Amino acid sequence: MSSTSSRTESSKSFAKPTFSPDMKAFLTLGGKLFGKKEISDVSKIIDENRDLEARIASLQKTKETEITSLRSTKDNEIAELKSAKAKLQSDNTTLKSEKDILKKEFGEQYKSWDIRTSKQKDLEGEVAALKQQLGQEIQRASASEATLTDVQQQLVECQDELQDVNEKLESEAETLNKKQLELDGTWASLKSCQNTLQRERQELGLEEPDLDNLTARFTAFVETSHGLARRFFLTELTESENLTWKKISAELYQPDLVKIIPKKYPLSNSIPSQHLRMAVAEKIIAMIYHSDIFRQYYLPESDEIEKILNHLYKENPRREAIFRSQLRYAYKPEVEQGRVTSIVKSATDKVVGFLGPLLFAPNAEGDFRSEFERLLHEAVNLWRHVQRSVERGVVENEPDNNWDGYEEYHSAMKLSPDQEVHVPDESSAIMSLFPRVVIDDSEICPGYALWSNQSTVVAAGLESKSRNSMNGLTGNSTAGIQRRGTRRFSSSGEDTPQSPRSPVGNLPALRHTQNRSISLPRREHSGTPGRE
Repeated sequence: MSSTSSRTESSKSFAKPTFSPDMKAFLTLGGKLFGKKEISDVSKIIDENRDLEARIASLQKTKETEITSLRSTKDNEIAELKSAKAKLQSDNTTLKSEKDILKKEFGEQYKSWDIRTSKQKDLEGEVAALKQQLGQEIQRASASEATLTDVQQQLVECQDELQDVNEKLESEAETLNKKQLELDGTWASLKSCQNTLQRERQELGLEEPDLDNLTARFTAFVETSHGLARRFFLTELTESENLTWKKISAELYQPDLVKIIPKKYPLSNSIPSQHLRMAVAEKIIAMIYHSDIFRQYYLPESDEIEKILNHLYKENPRREAIFRSQLRYAYKPEVEQGRVTSIVKSATDKVVGFLGPLLFAPNAEGDFRSEFERLLHEAVNLWRHVQRSVERGVVENEPDNNWDGYEEYHSAMKLSPDQEVHVPDESSAIMSLFPRVVIDDSEICPGYALWSNQSTVVAAGLESKSRNSMNGLTGNSTAGIQRRGTRRFSSSGEDTPQSPRSPVGNLPALRHTQNRSISLPRREHSGTPGRE
């Protein structure tokens, strides 16, 4: 019930109640059922209920008024408290600000007072120190006065000594000028002798070779020589009616070559066998370089001259160089060139005669002869610089543990695990592939060799053992045919000529320089030298 209806009902609380049609119908039905007395009681109850509701509404209104009044009073008190709080906060802020200002002023004043106090103490200390220093200086001045006379006396004596030194210095300067004149004369004489020596050297044809340039040229020539051997001998052999393994072997293993070629290695078209054939060719070519091309002179054709040169070299290397140079000018250029042409042709004939069985392809022998002759002429032109050198060039063709090796003989194939177990822990040089050249203890060419631990050598040895095992079972092998009528080396190692061992013992043999792309890297460790 709304507040409006409450006010209306309270104003008409003493009037006769009015009922709605539904209620009247309900009362009429009730009168019929219960009688008039009961109806009158219900009406009375309803009237009382209305009175109570009116009283409750009046009390609620009174309470609401009181609540509103109390709320207003509390709100006013809260507002006053907030205002008082804000004032207190403002006063607190003001007091805090004033406190900070006072604190700051006090700090500044204290700091100023402390500074003044510290300065005063410092000044007092400085005054005391100055007083002490002044006393010391007064004592020192007193002592200095006593020593001043001694110092003056010493000064007079030093002046006398200085005068004597100046007189001696003038005398020494005169002597030095004389020595300088003598030195200038000696320098001029030395320069004249140097010019004379240079002219004599030019007349003799001697020269100081550029060792770095000569080393680079030899390195390039080694690559060219190796490339020629690769092109003509790293090939497959095709058997035919007129070209069989038996015939090739019979022609290749001649009595002249039986100490050169490692006969224990197989003849086949396998990669190891092809590389071993190329190595044989390089071995023979290296022998030609050593014996026919890299010589101290080409004319005259006499072994006695070689003995004379060796004797002079032991007694006086300069006389040996002069005599060696004079030999070059003892003959006309065309005569010497004819001798060189003859040497090149003879050397080419030797190599072709030895390696002819491996030059089986059509026109291979003619092409090889032509290219090899050009290579030998190039070697002669290169060797001229060594012949004209003031220092003697030494050529060695017996490899030792410091020689290099061609990487190709190692990288041409990869060994299987079963093959790797046969790689020797300490390798040895099997044969020379290019001679070693040294001038005045400077290595021009390190020398190249075939090494027992290179992959193709290990694989070729295993292939040969396998073939020999099969031949032993069949009793009718090609090797058996080859052995009849030819020299057979024992298994003690004579079939593989070994180089002299270094006196330091069996050090790891395969030590190769890193600055050449055609050589294996050197190793300083134990184990398997030269293997990556």
